[in-house]
Amino acid sequence: MTTKVGLMLVAENIVTRAQLESGIARKLAHGGTIGWNLVQCGFIDEGFLVNYYCRKFKVPFADDALFRDVGPQVISTIPRDMVAEFSVVPIALEQDALYIAMADPSYKHALDEIGFFTGMTPRPMVAK
Repeated sequence: MTTKVGLMLVAENIVTRAQLESGIARKLAHGGTIGWNLVQCGFIDEGFLVNYYCRKFKVPFADDALFRDVGPQVISTIPRDMVAEFSVVPIALEQDALYIAMADPSYKHALDEIGFFTGMTPRPMVAK
């Protein structure tokens, strides 16, 4: 079992194939994203991973200030169980777009499900 992000990190010589396999094993045992598990294994730094995601997927960083002004209308767009399942936080609404803070912006299944459920276009933002 491999992941898109994991393969990208190996292809760019950021982690080795053996490190990726260790990260995948940890992911299967503990859950979470492959990126987070590689951080937990000590193979990459969290700050590096956040910058990598922003650069690779061309998505903005959701800094702490954005979380302070999230209103109840925004929070209620995604049910709690979906927030927990996908590890996302709705941040802002803008016309038909829903900005979502998430640890891994490549998590297409989460974006597809949120888009289907809300009827909005999900716009991922990278969060720590």
